[in-house]
Amino acid sequence: MSIRNTTISAFAACTFLLQGCTAITRDLRHPGGYPGYLLDKHTVDASQSKKLLLLRSTIIVAMAARMANGTIQNADEANSVAHYLSSAADEVNYAAADIYPIAGQAPCEVGAPTVTGSCNGYYVNFEAGIPLLEGRIVRLLFATLPQDRIKTFAGDVQKGNVIGGAWSALKLLFSGVKGLHYASGAYRSGEEAAAANLLAGACSAGAGRSEATMTVWDAVECLGKQHGGLGGADGRLSRADLAVQVTPETLRAMLTIARTACYRLPLGFSNSQASALESAHTERLAQCDKVAFAPRARPGAAEPSPPAAPD
Repeated sequence: MSIRNTTISAFAACTFLLQGCTAITRDLRHPGGYPGYLLDKHTVDASQSKKLLLLRSTIIVAMAARMANGTIQNADEANSVAHYLSSAADEVNYAAADIYPIAGQAPCEVGAPTVTGSCNGYYVNFEAGIPLLEGRIVRLLFATLPQDRIKTFAGDVQKGNVIGGAWSALKLLFSGVKGLHYASGAYRSGEEAAAANLLAGACSAGAGRSEATMTVWDAVECLGKQHGGLGGADGRLSRADLAVQVTPETLRAMLTIARTACYRLPLGFSNSQASALESAHTERLAQCDKVAFAPRARPGAAEPSPPAAPD
């Protein structure tokens, strides 16, 4: 193929894929890909913190779970939502294994020697797991969004704007809708949770700020966001601020919101047989119990056992 034809083909790809070459570049070179770039503009900028990036996704899971309490009325739909929630929680925990210790064993660094078989996760593998988490969030959002938001969300997903589409679908402009108002409450808790991790940095300026006294108003200021609109941050948080740890308790708090929402999903109808209802209740509890923060290695991550020596 000639250089000219190659150039034309590349241009065509840029035109039709992910809204152009800029989006392709962002998807390849920005933390969290193109969706991460869009969310950095509209929520806290997580481009310099893997843990903040995971927290942001976990907040959206919590928002979707709470929204389901206002939008899901059918027991069969509720069963699907419970399964999607547990699957999303699985992906949160698999991603967490690449940035958080498991039983005192930190993730491995590929530039440092390790003991064979000691790696529950790798810091450099974190980005590879984010699209898998996004896929779980997409299924969850399709199951929980009000019908009038699904078409718009589907259009965003087709353009490659996965988590950004989820954010758009959950905008607080629609807080008058019961389910989305529930979701807004989960988001406000997420803002406080993110700010609480910065109390030693960007949020320390205010006298007497603590988790016990901080309100959402304080949290918005700590995160450098606007009080009067849904736009992005007024200024980027500094590298030093973003280096502050996002504690495991932060992610655990967000998944607690999702789990308690799972327990509140409709279970059955008044004419259901007692035995069937009990079985459904047992299955529901099993799914909801999985919505918890427990970092663990992705299935297949363990090194396979070496073949047995020949006799």
